Amino acid sequence: AIIDVLATAPFFIYVVTGWDMPKLTYLRIFRVLRILKTDGYARAFNACYRVVYFNREILWVAVLICFFLIVSSSVLLYYCRPRSGEEDLQFQSIPSTLYLSVLILTGQDSFIRSSEHMPWYTKLIVGLTGALS
Repeated sequence: AIIDVLATAPFFIYVVTGWDMPKLTYLRIFRVLRILKTDGYARAFNACYRVVYFNREILWVAVLICFFLIVSSSVLLYYCRPRSGEEDLQFQSIPSTLYLSVLILTGQDSFIRSSEHMPWYTKLIVGLTGALS
Protein backbone atom coordinates (compact mmCIF):
# COMPACT_ATOMS: atom_id res chain seq x y z
CA ALA A 1 0.00 0.00 0.00
CA ILE A 2 2.91 2.34 0.68
CA ILE A 3 4.24 1.77 -2.83
CA ASP A 4 0.83 2.64 -4.27
CA VAL A 5 0.68 5.86 -2.26
CA LEU A 6 4.22 6.87 -3.25
CA ALA A 7 3.59 6.11 -6.92
CA THR A 8 0.31 7.99 -7.16
CA ALA A 9 0.93 10.86 -4.72
CA PRO A 10 2.78 13.16 -7.22
CA PHE A 11 -0.21 13.09 -9.56
CA PHE A 12 -2.69 14.02 -6.86
CA ILE A 13 -0.41 16.69 -5.42
CA TYR A 14 -0.13 18.22 -8.90
CA VAL A 15 -3.92 18.12 -9.39
CA VAL A 16 -4.66 19.71 -6.01
CA THR A 17 -1.86 22.27 -5.71
CA GLY A 18 -0.41 22.65 -9.20
CA TRP A 19 3.14 21.95 -8.01
CA ASP A 20 5.28 20.02 -10.42
CA MET A 21 6.49 16.97 -8.51
CA PRO A 22 9.14 14.47 -9.59
CA LYS A 23 7.74 11.48 -11.38
CA LEU A 24 8.28 8.25 -9.48
CA THR A 25 7.82 5.93 -12.42
CA TYR A 26 10.30 3.39 -11.11
CA LEU A 27 7.90 2.68 -8.24
CA ARG A 28 5.29 1.63 -10.78
CA ILE A 29 7.43 -1.38 -11.60
CA PHE A 30 6.94 -2.59 -8.04
CA ARG A 31 3.20 -2.12 -8.45
CA VAL A 32 3.23 -4.25 -11.61
CA LEU A 33 5.27 -6.94 -9.87
CA ARG A 34 2.81 -6.98 -7.01
CA ILE A 35 -0.07 -7.37 -9.42
CA LEU A 36 1.70 -10.27 -11.10
CA LYS A 37 1.89 -12.13 -7.78
CA THR A 38 -1.51 -13.57 -8.34
CA ASP A 39 -0.61 -17.24 -8.11
CA GLY A 40 -3.24 -17.91 -5.47
CA TYR A 41 -5.90 -16.20 -7.54
CA ALA A 42 -4.82 -18.15 -10.61
CA ARG A 43 -5.15 -21.45 -8.75
CA ALA A 44 -8.60 -20.51 -7.48
CA PHE A 45 -9.70 -19.47 -10.96
CA ASN A 46 -8.32 -22.71 -12.36
CA ALA A 47 -10.34 -24.70 -9.80
CA CYS A 48 -13.51 -22.82 -10.80
CA TYR A 49 -12.72 -23.45 -14.46
CA ARG A 50 -12.32 -27.19 -13.82
CA VAL A 51 -15.65 -27.35 -11.99
CA VAL A 52 -17.43 -25.60 -14.86
CA TYR A 53 -15.60 -27.70 -17.47
CA PHE A 54 -16.42 -31.06 -15.87
CA ASN A 55 -20.06 -30.07 -15.21
CA ARG A 56 -20.65 -28.32 -18.52
CA GLU A 57 -23.29 -30.80 -19.71
CA ILE A 58 -25.31 -30.41 -16.52
CA LEU A 59 -25.01 -26.63 -16.75
CA TRP A 60 -26.16 -26.62 -20.38
CA VAL A 61 -29.21 -28.70 -19.48
CA ALA A 62 -30.01 -26.28 -16.64
CA VAL A 63 -29.66 -23.28 -18.98
CA LEU A 64 -31.93 -24.91 -21.57
CA ILE A 65 -34.55 -25.73 -18.93
CA CYS A 66 -34.44 -22.14 -17.67
CA PHE A 67 -34.78 -20.82 -21.21
CA PHE A 68 -37.71 -23.16 -21.92
CA LEU A 69 -39.47 -22.19 -18.68
CA ILE A 70 -39.05 -18.46 -19.32
CA VAL A 71 -40.22 -18.61 -22.93
CA SER A 72 -43.13 -20.97 -22.30
CA SER A 73 -44.39 -19.06 -19.27
CA SER A 74 -44.15 -15.74 -21.11
CA VAL A 75 -46.12 -17.12 -24.08
CA LEU A 76 -48.75 -18.54 -21.72
CA LEU A 77 -48.96 -15.25 -19.84
CA TYR A 78 -49.38 -13.34 -23.09
CA TYR A 79 -52.18 -15.52 -24.40
CA CYS A 80 -53.96 -15.73 -21.02
CA ARG A 81 -53.67 -12.04 -20.24
CA PRO A 82 -56.52 -10.20 -18.56
CA ARG A 83 -59.17 -9.00 -20.98
CA SER A 84 -59.93 -5.72 -19.28
CA GLY A 85 -60.99 -2.54 -21.03
CA GLU A 86 -57.63 -0.77 -20.82
CA GLU A 87 -54.50 -2.29 -22.30
CA ASP A 88 -52.10 -3.40 -19.59
CA LEU A 89 -48.48 -2.60 -20.51
CA GLN A 90 -47.21 -5.68 -18.69
CA PHE A 91 -49.10 -7.93 -21.11
CA GLN A 92 -48.68 -5.83 -24.26
CA SER A 93 -46.38 -8.28 -26.08
CA ILE A 94 -44.48 -11.51 -25.54
CA PRO A 95 -41.18 -9.67 -24.89
CA SER A 96 -42.89 -7.59 -22.20
CA THR A 97 -44.20 -10.76 -20.55
CA LEU A 98 -40.66 -12.13 -20.57
CA TYR A 99 -39.91 -9.69 -17.77
CA LEU A 100 -42.93 -10.90 -15.82
CA SER A 101 -41.95 -14.53 -16.26
CA VAL A 102 -38.42 -13.82 -15.01
CA LEU A 103 -39.96 -12.15 -11.95
CA ILE A 104 -42.20 -15.14 -11.36
CA LEU A 105 -39.43 -17.70 -11.82
CA THR A 106 -37.15 -15.88 -9.39
CA GLY A 107 -39.85 -15.55 -6.76
CA GLN A 108 -40.27 -11.79 -7.02
CA ASP A 109 -43.92 -11.89 -8.00
CA SER A 110 -45.31 -9.38 -5.53
CA PHE A 111 -47.18 -7.69 -8.39
CA ILE A 112 -49.40 -10.77 -8.66
CA ARG A 113 -50.55 -10.54 -5.06
CA SER A 114 -51.34 -6.85 -5.39
CA SER A 115 -53.26 -7.05 -8.66
CA GLU A 116 -56.90 -8.00 -8.42
CA HIS A 117 -57.65 -7.59 -12.12
CA MET A 118 -56.12 -10.87 -13.32
CA PRO A 119 -58.49 -13.70 -14.18
CA TRP A 120 -58.22 -17.05 -12.45
CA TYR A 121 -56.53 -18.80 -15.41
CA THR A 122 -53.73 -16.23 -15.52
CA LYS A 123 -53.19 -16.61 -11.77
CA LEU A 124 -53.20 -20.40 -12.22
CA ILE A 125 -50.44 -20.19 -14.86
CA VAL A 126 -48.46 -17.85 -12.65
CA GLY A 127 -48.84 -20.21 -9.69
CA LEU A 128 -47.86 -23.31 -11.68
CA THR A 129 -44.85 -21.52 -13.16
CA GLY A 130 -43.72 -20.41 -9.73
CA ALA A 131 -44.22 -23.90 -8.31
CA LEU A 132 -42.31 -25.60 -11.12
CA SER A 133 -39.39 -23.26 -10.82
